[in-house]
Amino acid sequence: MIKTSLFADQEREAKLNQLGDALQVMEQHVDFAALAAEVDLAAPRPSRERGGRPPFPTELMVRVLLIQQLFDPALISRTAGSLLTFWLYGGMHG
Repeated sequence: MIKTSLFADQEREAKLNQLGDALQVMEQHVDFAALAAEVDLAAPRPSRERGGRPPFPTELMVRVLLIQQLFDPALISRTAGSLLTFWLYGGMHG
């Protein structure tokens, strides 16, 4: 039987805080803006004259690629609703 708690959100947040945020640690060690600029030089984006959906920012794609290489994909799928969503939409400055 699954125990439910009125404070499940707070308990989950406290547990994540205890584990530490690997994304903040990566931010201290990797200059994602410089890396994205190098990727743009090596593989320029095609012209958007014909329209279509705008591409995702290169810096975002570099971040996702690094996370995929460093962490287990199963872990990413389990935490996608929390850490990655916050990081991609709430925690990324730019």
